[in-house]
Amino acid sequence: MNETKTAQQEELNTQHALRRTSSASSTSSIPRALSPLRGRFHRQKIFLTEMQRDTIRLTFHLLLEDKVYPTLKNILSTLLAQDPDFPIKKITRLREEMKRLGFKYGQTRKAPVLLDSTPFQAQ
Repeated sequence: MNETKTAQQEELNTQHALRRTSSASSTSSIPRALSPLRGRFHRQKIFLTEMQRDTIRLTFHLLLEDKVYPTLKNILSTLLAQDPDFPIKKITRLREEMKRLGFKYGQTRKAPVLLDSTPFQAQ
């Protein structure tokens, strides 16, 4: 039993050795450079200017002032309506950037939000 296993192992080793020598000696196997697009795809980094960061903050607060609940979808649609060339085009990117700006996700309580009371109205 051990003899058959060792014989099979030796046969596999010789086959692997033959493959290595035959591929190395052939003239058609010239090493090629890998394409830069091969491998895992990485997103391009977006660098926002200070003015663009301030625009995100201002849009958030203007939506609150207009008594519109500032969801990411609302903020993004408002930003793209104001400036179609705004670098952030997707909700996930906006969420990441708002997290960097210090915004935190918080669920409102079950109690109704009191935006209509006098202390919350804009002066």
